[in-house]
Amino acid sequence: MATKTRSPFLQFAQNCQTLFTVSALPEDIGNTLSSLMKSVITDPLFLDDCFGKGDWDGKKILYEDPMYGFCICGHINQAYKESSPHHHGASWAIYGQVAGETEMTDWAMVSEAEGEEPGKVAKLRTYTLKPGDVYFYPVGAIHSPARTPGRLLRIEGQNLSQTGLCYFEPV
Repeated sequence: MATKTRSPFLQFAQNCQTLFTVSALPEDIGNTLSSLMKSVITDPLFLDDCFGKGDWDGKKILYEDPMYGFCICGHINQAYKESSPHHHGASWAIYGQVAGETEMTDWAMVSEAEGEEPGKVAKLRTYTLKPGDVYFYPVGAIHSPARTPGRLLRIEGQNLSQTGLCYFEPV
């Protein structure tokens, strides 16, 4: 009798969930998940399992963990896309570049948002994420991606579709 093997993506999701059972600190989880993502981000079988035909544009939640709430998202950018400086609220995020490139800019807080006035930020540095690169953004890390057409895998500490991002204005 043949044994059915778990898909590479579902195995990855299960491994991610296991890490949450042994670590409570976001930085520890983020660094360990980054290493785990780095080990699969260039595996063709894993990527085929994640992206399949790649017949969507933008973000798609591929897995949302029922126990810990983290999400694994696939991003397919059919065209150039740029985002304003933002952070992920009370969540962290891990970006894994699959195809194409992302020019990422890190920002420093100059002033907090006041009422209707957005917070202000100053540019710290800009760098390029290339296929196979993985980067962990801890809670409160302000960044802005500019993406060429391509693919990105991202793990979010919680479903950001429900909580939203916090945007800032460059000075």
